[in-house]
Amino acid sequence: MLSELGRDIRAFEAMVEALPIYDEWHEAQNVLVWRESIQADMDEGACPTANERRILARSDAALAALRDLIVQRFPEAFDCNVDIPTAYWWWHLDKGPQARPPAITPALVS
Repeated sequence: MLSELGRDIRAFEAMVEALPIYDEWHEAQNVLVWRESIQADMDEGACPTANERRILARSDAALAALRDLIVQRFPEAFDCNVDIPTAYWWWHLDKGPQARPPAITPALVS
């Protein structure tokens, strides 16, 4: 049986996969909000399984790989990122590929 965090991670995976077909900026922004919610749950102690960590890492990598598409098609999705910590790198994709520090990935897949 999936935990709530597990369901959220799988939903995030599906949302990232669907990003290329989204038409509205708020759809793209919902992906970023969903990712923030997952991070908040983990910060509060929710612990993903090893498989969920792999899915999250793979989905994060896919999100980062879609950076150009998201920034060009949905620039409005980043209008509210001024006060968001840079640790929430997905909100700062508009600042370039360096928005996602490489050090984040190993922690998610270990």
